Amino acid sequence: MSTLHSGLKIKQAREAKGWSQEVLADQTKLSVRTIQRIEQGQTQPKGNTLLQIKQVLFPNTEAPFKDEYKNNRLLTILNLSALSYLLFPIINIILPALIWVATPEKDDRFNKSAKTTLLIQTFWCGLLVIGFFFIRYIDSLMYQQNGAITATRVMASEWFIIGWVAIMYLLNACIIVIRSIRCCKTPQKAIV
Repeated sequence: MSTLHSGLKIKQAREAKGWSQEVLADQTKLSVRTIQRIEQGQTQPKGNTLLQIKQVLFPNTEAPFKDEYKNNRLLTILNLSALSYLLFPIINIILPALIWVATPEKDDRFNKSAKTTLLIQTFWCGLLVIGFFFIRYIDSLMYQQNGAITATRVMASEWFIIGWVAIMYLLNACIIVIRSIRCCKTPQKAIV
């Protein structure tokens, strides 16, 4: 469920009561501009704002926006599941794919985020492998030119590989954490 969907839900409930945005703002003690932004899908009502709107528009319902928070949790789990690359690199593709397939209630936002997660993780795995073989290729070219294997050259090659893997692991961890945080803060956007 998107921010626009919850905004439409609030607008429909307000109009069903025959209230203007000004009346709703007065009843909830929120600004008219806040009501406008929520109804237009520009912002997601959270915390006290959500509670005030719920008490005024939905006093007899338990949780009108419960699905949205469930979807945010699912998106966070989906994004964080990519951290499984720490165990073994290919699992960062398999685990999010399994979560995507196993989730029964998928909306467009969830599907788009799942596809983006899988694309990023597939690209990351490809770069990791390409970088490894590129370093090995450069090492073999150096061997062909010099013809001698020295301990220094072997150590340098190993350190390049370790450095490459460390940089790639750190980069992927940052991408995953940032996407997970953005998923909770901006639920209406596909997280890239």
